[in-house]
Amino acid sequence: MNKNQEPNWRNDSGLICNTEYRKKFALWRVTCSDGSKVWLEHYYKRYDHWSNVNQSMTDFEPDSVHKEYVECITEAEYIVRKITEGF
Repeated sequence: MNKNQEPNWRNDSGLICNTEYRKKFALWRVTCSDGSKVWLEHYYKRYDHWSNVNQSMTDFEPDSVHKEYVECITEAEYIVRKITEGF
């Protein structure tokens, strides 16, 4: 590791990442991560929730969970991702 680089906290073995998708409606033009643009239709925002391994997402303390926005995806991409999660 370079002297100027700080360790990445996401590599901590005591953390777990849960992905959440939130359905939104594009009133204005939104550019998704694949470069496509949506307008007047639904799209999804993807968020990652980082918490301790011993902590469930239903019983968490707000100070111990870190939530970060990752990307916007089209509704079609969301469907593909959900189908492939099952395999």
